[in-house]
Amino acid sequence: WLKNGRKTVYMGHRRFLPMNHRFRTTLKKYFDGRVELIPPTNPLLGPDILSLLKDIPHTFGKQFEENLRGGRPRKRKSRGSSRA
Repeated sequence: WLKNGRKTVYMGHRRFLPMNHRFRTTLKKYFDGRVELIPPTNPLLGPDILSLLKDIPHTFGKQFEENLRGGRPRKRKSRGSSRA
C-alpha cells in the first residue's frame, strides 16, 4: 500500500519493468528497500498454457437454464396493472 497514492503495491513486481528503468534501483523509500535485479519471467505461449491446463476438467457449452435455476420458471409481474 503506498502512503500517498493509496494504491496496492505487490512486492517483486518491479522485475517486469525494463532493466534500465529508474524504479528498479531508486525510490527505495516507496518500496521494500531492495534493488530488483531479477529478470522477468519468459511469457507463456498458447501451447504452454494448454499443457498446464490439460488436466483440469471442463465441459464446454452453455448449461440449460433449467439446470441453473432449478427448473422453475421465473415469476413475472403482469403488465396490465393500472397505476394512477
